[in-house]
Amino acid sequence: MKKISKMLFIAAIVAITSQLYLNFIIDGFRVSTAVILFPILLITYSKELSSFWTGVVTGLMVFIVRISILLIRGSSLISSFAIVYPASMFYVIYGLKFKICIITGIIVSRNINSMWSKTNIC
Repeated sequence: MKKISKMLFIAAIVAITSQLYLNFIIDGFRVSTAVILFPILLITYSKELSSFWTGVVTGLMVFIVRISILLIRGSSLISSFAIVYPASMFYVIYGLKFKICIITGIIVSRNINSMWSKTNIC
């Protein structure tokens, strides 16, 4: 139960911070502060939580929060889904990629600074 609570905590923090973002030249492409925060939280909790399942829970939470906001603003369900789906899948894929990096030994250090530099390689 503690693991689920921690995953939900990470997902909630990421979902909230995903609303703080920068728009770039390409319409619809934005980079949020959650993209920076998510790997930090994965590294912090890497010994306790599965990064893949944390990515799945986070992706679902981001999906629910973002689609809710778009629907409240009056967007259609289909257009909201098309906008939100790629961002949600990012967290699932990132969690899986992080897990693969741990399994293959790319990220095995107990030193947080070393893990951070190895995460950038991954």
